[in-house]
Amino acid sequence: MSDLGVIRKLDEVVINRIAAGEVIQRPSNALKEMMENSLDAKATSVQVVVKDGGIKSLQILDNGTGIRLKDMDIVCERFTTSKLKKFEDLATVGTYGFRGEALASISHVAHVTITTKTADAKCAYRATYVDGKIQGQPKPCAANQGTKILVEDLFYNCKTRREALKPNEEFSRICDLVGKYSIQNSLTAFNLKKLGDSTAEINTPVKSSAKNNIQLIYGSEIAKELFDLGFEDKDLNLQVTGHATNGRYKGPRLEMIIFINGRLVECPSIKKQVELVYSEHLPAKSYPFVYLSVEMPQRFVDVNVHPTKESVEFFNERAIIERIGLELKEKLSANHKSKSHGVAVESSKSVQPMVIEQKPNKAANPKTTTGPKRSSVSLDSVKELRKEIDEQLDQNVQEIFSTHSYVGGDWQKGVIFIQHSTKLCMVQTQEVCSEFFYQLLINRFGDFGQLSFKEPLDLASAALEALQLEECGWEENHGPKEELATAISAFLTQKRAMLEEYFNIVINEEGKMLAFPLLLENNVPDFGELPMLIVRLATDVEWDAEKECFSGVCREVASFYAHPELRLDSANEKDRDDHATNEFNTIMENSVLRAMRTEFLPPKSILERRLLLQVARVEDLYPIFERC
Repeated sequence: MSDLGVIRKLDEVVINRIAAGEVIQRPSNALKEMMENSLDAKATSVQVVVKDGGIKSLQILDNGTGIRLKDMDIVCERFTTSKLKKFEDLATVGTYGFRGEALASISHVAHVTITTKTADAKCAYRATYVDGKIQGQPKPCAANQGTKILVEDLFYNCKTRREALKPNEEFSRICDLVGKYSIQNSLTAFNLKKLGDSTAEINTPVKSSAKNNIQLIYGSEIAKELFDLGFEDKDLNLQVTGHATNGRYKGPRLEMIIFINGRLVECPSIKKQVELVYSEHLPAKSYPFVYLSVEMPQRFVDVNVHPTKESVEFFNERAIIERIGLELKEKLSANHKSKSHGVAVESSKSVQPMVIEQKPNKAANPKTTTGPKRSSVSLDSVKELRKEIDEQLDQNVQEIFSTHSYVGGDWQKGVIFIQHSTKLCMVQTQEVCSEFFYQLLINRFGDFGQLSFKEPLDLASAALEALQLEECGWEENHGPKEELATAISAFLTQKRAMLEEYFNIVINEEGKMLAFPLLLENNVPDFGELPMLIVRLATDVEWDAEKECFSGVCREVASFYAHPELRLDSANEKDRDDHATNEFNTIMENSVLRAMRTEFLPPKSILERRLLLQVARVEDLYPIFERC
């Protein structure tokens, strides 16, 4: 008998599923295809809802032109498209989709439901699809103009691939994808949330700008260091716009966003050129943020070289890359000189700070849990303190803080509520924030931003003010308050070199404080508490032992930072309380808790001291409120 196998033609379903596996490799691929369809449909609003990283459920809703009823029968069949009629059209295709494979591929590896309405239709229609085929007839229903696509049980028929996907990792990829498209398509509003969450992970407004959306997605540490990058080269038929960070920003990884003719692509040659240019301006292991939108005639770009369209080839590639590198180099050189930023911070206190400079020290993508960022240090004492933080980590508590949803808080009681999965937890803010700021001080040791005072603060006067307070614990046998205040001022003035070098606490020779460390942007401590801090720095810190000294200063500054400044200047008590509550929640949600996602290593003592308590389960609340 012959050992040769018989060559057989594959079943069409098998062929389509193999092809689908090339186009749809993970949930973010499916979302990319659907988002591009929404943008092709001229949507000004794109809403995405995800469950289990898009594996269990992935829904996108837009307000675009919709799908005609007569097209619904074939919308999920392969090679059905409204954007391409003949092969030659590839040379001028200006839409995202053109092959007619996206929805077909998704329907071969998931259960798909499409609800859609056009402007002239009397009602919307809903239909389900399996393996590219419509199941039954479209059913009329109520809906606004646009299209909603629900993708459920992705890779239900490919167990190996499904089990290889990790929900948290996939959701991080989705966040990254939506964030990048919101920057490129800033006139369109994007909203991304997990199913059941009240708070969106990404929420950009309609008619925004690329720079504003960069700030919303990647944070103000990056946004404040951006310069505009834009030029036109008629000889190369090239137009480039974008934003890039200057030499003051030193990120932990290269954040590179490249769109060519509106398509998000990977372009190693451009990436290599950018890294080469920045290597002359940044120290080793420091990286920039760069967003480039490159436009050229459609006929110069081959968009059909990769199943997921993540790679393209283009004419005059070498010359274009060199031109981009030259422009980037010139702009970097012009922006290389360090500048100060004078953003005033209003305060009702006698001590009024003003942000003049902040060194970037936050991860470029806040949605990804990467662990705390640490400055480079050679001091063994600081390394030991960092090791202690690592050894005390409670990974279960870290998971809560890194993936939570903010619910709300009460500034008067000093508590906030966060949701993790289906658990509602209460957090004691003063103690937990104090621990968090302590870790920031240790991890960023010697590399802080700065708050400078509008008027220098006299240390002796501030210390005397604190000594008048009962909580200071002054007794007659301690000596006259005036003498103690003078001694405190002289002591801290003597330590000013160390305080400035390691903590950015600037004191001049006359005993006046000029500046204070800035730990988080948009989070200013209550400077009414500064006099007490001055006394504690002089009296409660063990200055004779290096490790204990550093730890003590960090603990005192962290405790001071745990009291955010809330403006309580309204004559109306209710208005004052409402304003303070709103301000407190804004600070906690958008500054402190946001930073905790990536920068906090909560110690085991948080549970032992009952600083984090589960107070309810969401499913237990459903019967009470009769909704979910």
